[in-house]
Amino acid sequence: MSSETNLLLREARDSDLPDLVACDAYAQVHEARTHELRRWVEQQSCFVALMRDRPVGFFVLEHTFFGNGFIPLVCVAGAHQHQGIGQFLLAQAERLCSTPKLFTSTNASNSRAQDLFARAGFTASGTVGNLDESDSELIYFKALHKASDAADPSGTGRLAASRKLPLASNVTPHTMLEQTLSILQALECELHAPKTRRDPERLGQLLHPQFREFGRSGRSYTRHEMLEQLQAETELTKVHSQDFRIEMLGHSDALLTYRSAQLTPSGLLERPTNRASIWRLEPTGWQMFFHQGTPTQAFFQNAA
Repeated sequence: MSSETNLLLREARDSDLPDLVACDAYAQVHEARTHELRRWVEQQSCFVALMRDRPVGFFVLEHTFFGNGFIPLVCVAGAHQHQGIGQFLLAQAERLCSTPKLFTSTNASNSRAQDLFARAGFTASGTVGNLDESDSELIYFKALHKASDAADPSGTGRLAASRKLPLASNVTPHTMLEQTLSILQALECELHAPKTRRDPERLGQLLHPQFREFGRSGRSYTRHEMLEQLQAETELTKVHSQDFRIEMLGHSDALLTYRSAQLTPSGLLERPTNRASIWRLEPTGWQMFFHQGTPTQAFFQNAA
């Protein structure tokens, strides 16, 4: 499997600094942030996501928040936003965190970051005022259930030796496939959300220009027809999905299969369906190229 179709992660280098600034709109107009980025790189606290060997996002991970892991910054390049890269970065931060508690924060005005943290399983943990004028800082928390001996006993904020990040060139094909699965599963589930289905701009980003679907009913849809159908939806239906699997079909195509059902208010699963999507990696990120739904037998909901 070609690394060109996957996100890889490595420690940021001095040579990455221009790309880090390009990802961070705040750094582009505040020189002090650029100095912070340089310091984080020097301290080996900054980790960069690569797509086709180019940085498309990064996060900073420290262990100085009352002895716990803390993400002071996570950024995705503008051209690659809404493609699951933010969730990928947070998942990697969790993997590298050497404490059982991980914290992060954002401004109360930053609803996009708040949505990202919520999707990644973080919960609100408090509010700090008087940092930015008229814009409180919201603290978020996630329990990682790590063994206590994984923590760094030195108190220096460095990663424990057993959790050092391998270089991107050492990431195995299996790991890369898992990373791609995580990204595409998040995008697929985003398409289940009423908020997304009613957002023509977001749908335009996620559906390939040549998109086609064979629906559960047997009807065929073009991209234009699907956009019209989604905009006309009036019923808010919660979708449960599980058993996601992925197969790479080439350098830039992936087959995602899973099962879904409509979740009733009483917790019952109705209209069980086998689903298959072909996702294609374009310069702007992953887009759904094809989707098919087929009725199937009832199934039990996997335990959380």
